Amino acid sequence: MEDIHELVERSRRGDRDSFRSLVDAHLDVVFRLARRLSGNDADADDLSQEAFFRAWKAIGTFRGDATFKTWICRIVMNLHCTRYATEARRPSEVGLDAALAEGREPSGHAVAIAQELSARVRLAVDALPEKQRAALSLAAYEGMSVDEIAEVLGSRPETVKVNLWLARKRLREVLEGDLRESTK
Repeated sequence: MEDIHELVERSRRGDRDSFRSLVDAHLDVVFRLARRLSGNDADADDLSQEAFFRAWKAIGTFRGDATFKTWICRIVMNLHCTRYATEARRPSEVGLDAALAEGREPSGHAVAIAQELSARVRLAVDALPEKQRAALSLAAYEGMSVDEIAEVLGSRPETVKVNLWLARKRLREVLEGDLRESTK
């Protein structure tokens, strides 16, 4: 894989193949973020395509203050806020990818428990305020640092830390409350 900086520079000069290489290198992270924000694959596809289209149109304005990864994620966040923030979120699909990845068939009871837990976690995450949900998704699912998240969200690292703390606290409260209710 070529150096990202070199691909960006060649893309800025209009090299479509270099930009295609940037897309290939960042497609997974962009789609995962778009999926977490939109809640479904179809909207995530649309959001991802639009983000890369906008990035291609604006690549000449990319100054390099941030990494290309955080820049493209910022574009995804901005598009999401513009397009989807006011729409009601649709529930996401619930899967058992981790259980099935082990190569064994889980029991019906284990499947039911895992599906219920996954649904509760997803609902709890979806109920978080936008900035908390975005910060948590970028940290937990994309492995971004606080500084990278701050770049993507256009906020200060201290604000990101507070949003992460509040998101985790709220999830703990909701899930512990669910656990107490289920044991009564």
